[in-house]
Amino acid sequence: MTDADGNAEKSRHSDTPKSVFRRIVEGGAIATVAVAAGATALVVGSAVAMARRVVVPEKHSEEDIRILGVDLESESPTITLSLTPMSTLAGTPGEYSLWFADGAGHLVVGAVVAQDDHSVTRVIVRQGFGDIRAGKRARMNGWLWLSPADAGLEFKPVAVHAVHGLNPAWVLPGGSAETTWVIHIHGHGSKRAETLRGAISLKPWGFTQIIASYRNDGEAERSEDGRYALGETEWHDIDAAIEFALAQGAQKIILVGWSMGGAIALQTAERSVHRDHIVGLILDSPAVDWIDVLNYQGEAIGLPGPVRNLTIGILGSPAGRAVTGQHEPLDFSRLRWPERAADLASPVLLLHSDDDVLVPSGPSREFAAARPDLVTFVPFSVALHCRLWNYDRPRWECAVASWLQSLGYSLNT
Repeated sequence: MTDADGNAEKSRHSDTPKSVFRRIVEGGAIATVAVAAGATALVVGSAVAMARRVVVPEKHSEEDIRILGVDLESESPTITLSLTPMSTLAGTPGEYSLWFADGAGHLVVGAVVAQDDHSVTRVIVRQGFGDIRAGKRARMNGWLWLSPADAGLEFKPVAVHAVHGLNPAWVLPGGSAETTWVIHIHGHGSKRAETLRGAISLKPWGFTQIIASYRNDGEAERSEDGRYALGETEWHDIDAAIEFALAQGAQKIILVGWSMGGAIALQTAERSVHRDHIVGLILDSPAVDWIDVLNYQGEAIGLPGPVRNLTIGILGSPAGRAVTGQHEPLDFSRLRWPERAADLASPVLLLHSDDDVLVPSGPSREFAAARPDLVTFVPFSVALHCRLWNYDRPRWECAVASWLQSLGYSLNT
């Protein structure tokens, strides 16, 4: 055996402390690289998932409340649900929609009649469709009616000519002499029926009202990429609704936006060629700063700062389009109204709950503080996201009435 072979044999069987240390360090470096690569993949994967969650319309909403029991035989039917912040939310009127069977069933629940450490029992106000006795899980939201007819409102179904085709809308007739029209705009992952609460409260004022749909909401025409743009493109469809109203004799427009609908309303008020006709905005739980919203929601589900930052980077970068499917990246500078308050030109009534767990009220407060000349801020508590009307309808309507009167309107009595 040659010296080389002999030296090699010795090195395999006679490690010095120095050579052992060197191999430990080298092995640790490889392991560190592997761990770092895995961590990077986890960060990127989490950010991509979050980004897609923001812009890809969901087909189904999570049913996070367990149905524990149903009593349909008593004079006042009841349902018992697992205890969650939403299932226990009461107030005046304290009525909410309960969806079950993956959205195939629906009813309206009302007053809380019993509660313990694990469950809450509520009155069933109105049964809609589906067999609740077969339901296992449910979700709740603020809808009370699924169409104007359900709410006892006279209406006419129309089609609004928009960029991508015909968007369905409901027109609710108002007073014959009133030339102010109201356009209602629903939120992210929602549909027109969400806004019927506002429409029924505004009916006594005599306005003609349009309850609009917009691209990718499951009712209106789909855009080329089929993605939400958080108000950056959806405003074009509301602009089309304004054109429809003006063609029918409207002279002034009030926009009413819920959640992302508030962001859409703000974009419309700034960018529409018809903005001079817009005399005011009513915003319920609006997303006025999308970076703040995304950070807030990401933190709520346990995403660390790097993941949240990368999520925003993906959504706002041309490179991110490959994983989100967006045709164009989001321009977040346009979606941060506390920083753009100087661009506001129309009076705004802004209602927001400090207990909103989806869209924080802080940016709404900042926006209002930056433009006290135009923004009237009405804070709520307890009411959660877009449940202000359900939790305290009298206060919601009183705030709207006071604001409309400040604009010179009076009830159509």
